[in-house]
Amino acid sequence: DHFPKLKSIAIQNCNKLRKLFSLTIVGSLPELGSLYVDQCNELEEVLSFDSEEASHVENLNALSQQVCFPKLCSIWIKVCNKMKFIFSYSMACHCPSLRSLGVESCSQLEKIVKFEHKGTSEEGGGGMVIDDEHRKHLLFPDLHWLHLEKLPTLTGIFPWFEFQYGPLFHFSILTIEDCPKYLMSSVST
Repeated sequence: DHFPKLKSIAIQNCNKLRKLFSLTIVGSLPELGSLYVDQCNELEEVLSFDSEEASHVENLNALSQQVCFPKLCSIWIKVCNKMKFIFSYSMACHCPSLRSLGVESCSQLEKIVKFEHKGTSEEGGGGMVIDDEHRKHLLFPDLHWLHLEKLPTLTGIFPWFEFQYGPLFHFSILTIEDCPKYLMSSVST
């Protein structure tokens, strides 16, 4: 384990950083509770698998059987203008304790969670069909604080967000401000 006791990570003004966590480091942060990223303009993704890591199937199998960030409860991301999504669906499943999520001023952000499914994509005629298998797996079941601000290209949070959170009374604090492309009633976003 590289950093078995690390509880907080703050990264600011790292303009050449393209990915935050690789597959090899992700399992070594069992105590990580908070993540703050600000002004990392080249950052494209929080968790990334390079081709060499992805070719090691045993690493992927081990990763899928453990919760990578069991204590991660707070994420705040600001001014990361190359980022199009915060989580892939598989990474979002590894953050069961997330209670607060703030994203601000990320000019290219389209979704909070990018959903990938064999044979299906988020883009496509008439939207995406969400099956019961995916709907029964709650993403971020403890999420009570959500702040989304100045995200001009944000079109959605995750595909069944409105189904999971219903009328959004679940949140203690919910802020969606200056996100002109985001429509709450759009279930397919």
